[in-house]
Amino acid sequence: FFRTPSKEMWYVAGVFAGDGDVSAHNNSISLEWKISDYDHLITIKNFLAEAVPAKVRQREGRDYCRFFIYDSQLHDDLIQLGITPKKSFKLQLPDIPDKYFWDFTRGIFDADGSISKTTGKRKPAYPSFKITNNEIFLTQLKKAIESRLKIQFAKLYIYPYSTHPTIKTAELKISGRGAMKVLRTMYKDSPEDLRLNRKYEIFKTWTNDIRYVD
Repeated sequence: FFRTPSKEMWYVAGVFAGDGDVSAHNNSISLEWKISDYDHLITIKNFLAEAVPAKVRQREGRDYCRFFIYDSQLHDDLIQLGITPKKSFKLQLPDIPDKYFWDFTRGIFDADGSISKTTGKRKPAYPSFKITNNEIFLTQLKKAIESRLKIQFAKLYIYPYSTHPTIKTAELKISGRGAMKVLRTMYKDSPEDLRLNRKYEIFKTWTNDIRYVD
């Protein structure tokens, strides 16, 4: 699957770059999401292995859905892309063919990103696009987005990782018109099975806002 470049391959690679787990102990790969995203997790699983079941489990009082796939080729191919065991603090942006860049970005946004309405005391609400990951990866992603869209609105925030205060994590944030430019480009011509619908629906609420109409 990961040896044949396609929109599906690079989208799923983006999801695994964010939320996927590549085992250091065997040839398994896995993905866990909130139960509300069960249907889309199944879609991703089916790209890789339809016959493998997904399971629901409780953790800290919440329901999650998860699948495991034991496959040495999928496991090793993800590692070749730089999506390695214990990737959280060493992930770097893969060498992505330009025509698949936004599929990968949409994948990692669906895994590690958020879209929200941000308000100030004296300002109307405006859209905010965020992705959380490590500093090196997000610095590379920020540069790649800015060079493609000719924007300089992206901000990178660095702060201590919650469970490891000596380790730094980062948040890439783009707001207002810059956020809408990223979102419009990222979602343009995207098929339904290659985007997380609940985030896409939030984006659509902004498309008729006169401040952000092209």
